[in-house]
Amino acid sequence: MREKEHQAEREDSAPDELREMMTEREVLDTTRLSRSALHRLEKKDGQLRACVVYIAPNTKRFWRDLVIRWQKVLAEKDHRNPNRGRGPGRRPRAVGEAVKAEA
Repeated sequence: MREKEHQAEREDSAPDELREMMTEREVLDTTRLSRSALHRLEKKDGQLRACVVYIAPNTKRFWRDLVIRWQKVLAEKDHRNPNRGRGPGRRPRAVGEAVKAEA
């Protein structure tokens, strides 16, 4: 699926036009994310994974146009879910503890 998206993007851009790439530091400065948050999103989020290109061992770059598109999608999407789970909750209080606390 990602390959089809890349082919469509290549066809949209002019053949003589070079696409700009960003280093990880530039992406971090642009998005204001931490390195661990960027890494976590890179592993989890399919759109950000499509932005990454490994040009050499331990050297990765991000397509600038895809990072910008990813940011726009994140801005449009509402990530807040008021019905999400919030942990296991508190343990039930014993009846004797409630009486002692009131006294």
